[in-house]
Amino acid sequence: MTTTESEIPVFTSPTDGTSDLAPTISWSAVPSTDHYDLWVRNLTSGVDQVIRETNLASTSYTAPSPLPEGHYSAWVRAINTTGDVTSWSSATQFFNVGTPAAPSVT
Repeated sequence: MTTTESEIPVFTSPTDGTSDLAPTISWSAVPSTDHYDLWVRNLTSGVDQVIRETNLASTSYTAPSPLPEGHYSAWVRAINTTGDVTSWSSATQFFNVGTPAAPSVT
């Protein structure tokens, strides 16, 4: 598959910081795509593929469980029905900072 820049997914969220420990990651649709391949790496811990979903039908993904606080990078690519694959998207980076605990009254 020969791809043009308009045929490579572009991330729409999250942006730099998120307070949601189970963030929703979204990207632009690519015409004639059958499914998407999403890869997320924890840059803080160095753990590769903390999320790797290779058969996503939609243009968003919500982590099913909380991610550890840290700095993350994500990539996505599109696959058509014949198995042709686009190049990986440009990486998006975000900081998963969590929600501060509410102060307690004593």
